[in-house]
Amino acid sequence: LELVLTVSGVPEKAAPSGGEGFEIRRSYYTLDGAPADPALVNQNQRLVVTLEVTEAGELPSHLLVVDMLPAGFEIANPALVDSADLAALSWLPEKVEAARLEFRDDRFVAALERSGNEARGFTLAYMVRAVTPGRFALPPALVEDMYRPHLNARTASGRSEVIGIEP
Repeated sequence: LELVLTVSGVPEKAAPSGGEGFEIRRSYYTLDGAPADPALVNQNQRLVVTLEVTEAGELPSHLLVVDMLPAGFEIANPALVDSADLAALSWLPEKVEAARLEFRDDRFVAALERSGNEARGFTLAYMVRAVTPGRFALPPALVEDMYRPHLNARTASGRSEVIGIEP
């Protein structure tokens, strides 16, 4: 007698930060490098998001880093003030060469091809703007090895509120 049970649904609680083979940490900063809290942001405020990834293994890897945006945020236009490479923000760590960067409507995506000889940690950065007032879910940022998906990590999820500007 065999029994197959399939269950689907939405978890009651968001998954905590963690993973296997990687660590990922997401931080928010003002344009001058001061730490910022995404839980409470003014409308039209720009923030710099950094994703610090540490890889435990020393094997070559093909990584995918994805950071979903809260609904009230959008990625600042990469063509404006050269924000794609963030050269104007000298306080950021050295730029990492990615095989592909995508600045989508709802997420930042970076694909990296890493050799076993590189430093095991790196930082990615991009700029966002708070555009829509309201309270929103702050999804986790994710990193995974594309060919070994059991090696992955995520940040904790949270909440974000964008305060509207009065006319």
